[in-house]
Amino acid sequence: MHINFFLLITSSLCLTNIGVPIKDASIDDEIWEKGVEINNFHTIYPGMGKPSVDVKVYLLFDGEYLGIKFVITKKEPVILVSTIRDFPIFREDCFGVLLDSQNNKRSAYAFFVNPSNIQSDLYGDNAIESQDPAWDGEWYSKTKVFDRGWKGIICIPIEILKFTGNEWGINLLLCIRRKQGKPQKEIITWEIPERSWIEPETFENLRLDLNIGTNKKMYSFIPYLVFPYPYTGCKSGIDIVMVLHHGHSLNFTFNPDYAQIEGDRDMINITKTNPYLQEKRPFFMEKNDILSSLIELMYTRNIENIKYGLKYVGDEGGFSMYSFGILAEENDTTTDFFCWRTKKGIGKADWFGLYGTAKIKGKHKNLTASVDGQLELPFSSRLNMAIAKSYTTGLENVQNLAYRFDLRKETIKSGPAVTISLRDIQENFNPETGFLSMYNLRAKFINLSYTILLQRVFFQNLYPGIIYANWRKSSDDSLLMDYLNPYLGIVFEKFAELNLFFEKEYRFWEGKYYDNKIYTINLNLYPSGKTYLSINYLFGYYYNQILRYPSISISMTPLECFSLELSFDDYHIIGDENEDVERILVIKENWNITKKLSFRTFIQWTDLSEEIQANFLLSYDFSVDSHVYFVWNEIRDINEFPFTNRNLPLKERKLVAKICYCFKM
Repeated sequence: MHINFFLLITSSLCLTNIGVPIKDASIDDEIWEKGVEINNFHTIYPGMGKPSVDVKVYLLFDGEYLGIKFVITKKEPVILVSTIRDFPIFREDCFGVLLDSQNNKRSAYAFFVNPSNIQSDLYGDNAIESQDPAWDGEWYSKTKVFDRGWKGIICIPIEILKFTGNEWGINLLLCIRRKQGKPQKEIITWEIPERSWIEPETFENLRLDLNIGTNKKMYSFIPYLVFPYPYTGCKSGIDIVMVLHHGHSLNFTFNPDYAQIEGDRDMINITKTNPYLQEKRPFFMEKNDILSSLIELMYTRNIENIKYGLKYVGDEGGFSMYSFGILAEENDTTTDFFCWRTKKGIGKADWFGLYGTAKIKGKHKNLTASVDGQLELPFSSRLNMAIAKSYTTGLENVQNLAYRFDLRKETIKSGPAVTISLRDIQENFNPETGFLSMYNLRAKFINLSYTILLQRVFFQNLYPGIIYANWRKSSDDSLLMDYLNPYLGIVFEKFAELNLFFEKEYRFWEGKYYDNKIYTINLNLYPSGKTYLSINYLFGYYYNQILRYPSISISMTPLECFSLELSFDDYHIIGDENEDVERILVIKENWNITKKLSFRTFIQWTDLSEEIQANFLLSYDFSVDSHVYFVWNEIRDINEFPFTNRNLPLKERKLVAKICYCFKM
């Protein structure tokens, strides 16, 4: 047996292989006492200082699993509002470990648990800026609530992570919520970040006693079947994932499916710009965050009716790589899509990237290329930049350039923060595979804010700020929008947060100029340890009409195994001769019948698409990577039918059966 020890050499934490399996150890097993003890934690929100709770953590490594035991002593009852995996990590009590397993000082895995042992995990490139909550790994955790706090363990198999060596980065992060007492929300961390909660360049150095030569290949087969009603033929498809090495994987897809349990939630868009929809197909979702850029050249929701696809994801020598080729079919014609993306760290937080995309349909071609990166500057500031050029068949090969520069100084402490952004999207810049909220645009944007820590009776923090933006056409420099938005955020001492906005917008739209004025009130409440309530009210004068837009959302956990979310939007535009009303009602439910069996519901009543959509999912998880589920999906027409009518015309009904099985070699 190896003896566990740790050494702090040049601020490096070393974990040796203890030689004893820790995966099946209980929370109170004596083996955890042999681990490295960490108790020097710091509060970083609402202010810097010593935590108001006692936190102890023990780290162990057995050659295959990194184990973390934590004990949090808290006087108040624990706060719990979620029973669904990937819960919002700062709405309730939770504990997490952050790992930069590639040691690139840029990306990180995050593993969190709440007191009911609900897991939340994500992978983020550029830390907090572009997270991928869709990433799910198979890891293990246990928790236990006691009279004065809670405790638990997290065991992470290193084979689910991408890494190329035994030098990693690590940090520990936890959130404390209170219904009474102060502060109402407290963020506590081991190593202190500067700008955001997840900041890999500030992680502690971690050296693991790894056998790098050990490599288990993993294969996942994810077939699915869809049975429509009335029956017009069964649709099927499959995703195959092959992990070739800890830093490399191949994905193949045939007829990829969208997420069946929850479709795209209807959104009331008052911005008069293109809305952005999240990707839901598993083929695109792994490390999809690397596609983020100041100029987004690949918006995968533009690719529909996919027949075949092959994707490669890899990390080698400090390079992160993501590339794929897609063949899509529509109306007996085929379209090929290609994407190539890479990033390379060149310093503590500096990096540069190359980005290329192509869309080919017969003789029509659309090609785009970009260079982007990040540069660390004095005074804790950063410069992000991207320069791109496109070529499209039929368009002149001039005025087809785009660039964007963002200068940012951010902080999680009290003090000032600033963002200055300049961009120019020329008239013929046309990335057909990408996402642009507007074309032919020259814009400047300034956001100044200041965090004031009060820690006084009634108030906890203030966040005053102001935003100014100016949009003009790149082609003739004519004014599109002049925008001013002063705002104020208030965090109260107990269970409430208030945000106030005033937006003054002089906007050119459809041949006319409009003087818009919009007021926004946002109130977030935690009335109990198991409920979260958000209330929004927008009102004002909008495109020569009166705007009234109240909305409300509620998240509650009446039982530890059952959670419920409700949201309601009521949008009114009142003109001189007419009134436009749009309403959206969404109900979500999650019931963890057992640890492996769950039942979920998604119901949406919407005036926008004039339909009611209901999805019911029954899922059994053999493990995170292996599961089977059945989904019943039904859409009915509500046009000219009252809400109480039980015989609404059926638009679509289908049963989806999906099974995923992962095996290792």
